[in-house]
Amino acid sequence: MDDRLAALSLKIDEIMSTGPIGRWTNPPTTFPMMQEMVVFNADGSGLITSWSGMSGTTKQAFEWSIECPGRMVLRYGKWENDLASDGDEEPDDENEDTSEISVTMDIEIKIKETEFGPWPVMTTRSSDEFQFGFLLCALARADPPLVLPSRPPVVRPKRTLLSRIRDVVARRL
Repeated sequence: MDDRLAALSLKIDEIMSTGPIGRWTNPPTTFPMMQEMVVFNADGSGLITSWSGMSGTTKQAFEWSIECPGRMVLRYGKWENDLASDGDEEPDDENEDTSEISVTMDIEIKIKETEFGPWPVMTTRSSDEFQFGFLLCALARADPPLVLPSRPPVVRPKRTLLSRIRDVVARRL
């Protein structure tokens, strides 16, 4: 684990064991023309909302559970697209795919460097990239927020006049 995450170790342990309950979204300014938000509800339900300037808004409901600490099972349903047709066409229920996709993934909390500084994000462990599952980015918890504590300023001990004089004298010898 990254040393910078040590202050968040209790929250990270909770996320790994009970699940990432809350609202998660892209880290700040990852993709300015795209946003992905994932809500993990305490009852095991969830919703992925993706928005992009090119494709509009899509939503997908899912169910989630924690199999063991750090291993999450997601069961996806069908995507809903807000850019639906004009309403002239009726949906073809006979050809509609209602199958679910079940995915098991190992998750972890890493630090992603952003334009605003380091940010703790949830990623899929097997990925070298900063992404979560099928999404194009890692997820930062927005509600309740998960942020790195600011580092305390480095305090140098005050030196006495005598120790400074010794240094000056030692340099001249």
